Amino acid sequence: MTDRLPPPNPSTAAPKPETDQLEPVLIPDAVLPAWSFDLWLRDTTERVVSTFLQYAALWLLAMPTTGAGVVTSLLAACLPPVFVVLMSALPGLTYRGTRWWADALCRIARSGAQGALGALIVTGPLDLVHVTAWQTAALAAGGAVLTALKSEVARRISGTLTPASLTRLVQLEQNTTLKGTRP
Repeated sequence: MTDRLPPPNPSTAAPKPETDQLEPVLIPDAVLPAWSFDLWLRDTTERVVSTFLQYAALWLLAMPTTGAGVVTSLLAACLPPVFVVLMSALPGLTYRGTRWWADALCRIARSGAQGALGALIVTGPLDLVHVTAWQTAALAAGGAVLTALKSEVARRISGTLTPASLTRLVQLEQNTTLKGTRP
């Protein structure tokens, strides 16, 4: 016969100190809040910053083959983040679910498309630098690979906005709640 311990009695548990201060609480992955402007802005900002850093590194590495200078390379790296904002503003182009693979694939495809569009605009209408089709494909593929690596890193972090995002969800909750369970 197995001896089982009785469940703890809530009346004998140590009381929690009552304070009026707010304490940050990370929200579990399975509970995604409804999207608000604040969450959209935080997610879009994370995507803009990471996209700019990815394409700045790629354009600076490609300088010897493209003949672009540092300023031109950094200007070219500014175009994909503009597409990030435009794509994030359009409904249906941003994954907001809980499956990592779907979120990562969406981000990888978007990053490659944003990099290719940026390279085409720099070459065509802006005429800042002449980039071949192979260089455009290499820049787009490089951005997609860096996005895949970032998504893999984000996969290992809990409490993020979406599974492949680095944006952390932090909810401020009162310590004076009457409920004993917290998310």
